[in-house]
Amino acid sequence: MKKKHPIRKHLRAWREKFDKSQVWLANELGTSHTSIRRQELGVSGVDNETFAAIAKAYGITVAELSAHPGEAERAQQMDRMMRAIQHLDQESLSVVASLAERLKASK
Repeated sequence: MKKKHPIRKHLRAWREKFDKSQVWLANELGTSHTSIRRQELGVSGVDNETFAAIAKAYGITVAELSAHPGEAERAQQMDRMMRAIQHLDQESLSVVASLAERLKASK
């Protein structure tokens, strides 16, 4: 059975933000511009390895590429938070979650 890969939103928006062509990105990834076009249109999915390669080509994180360019800073901060709490024990995670809930309620 062939593994299915998700459709990734915002690929075209990021490419346009960096003022790059489909041909440029295809050359960076070692693929065809028609593959890039199909991915951007949502006709074909993008596997994790390719998604990471696209982020690297643009010089951004996978978390940023996962969000719309207008939300890139928020995605970057969320990625930073995930890395910071990744190895916390259960009690520390509970403290961080409670703090986040209090911050949300205060807005």
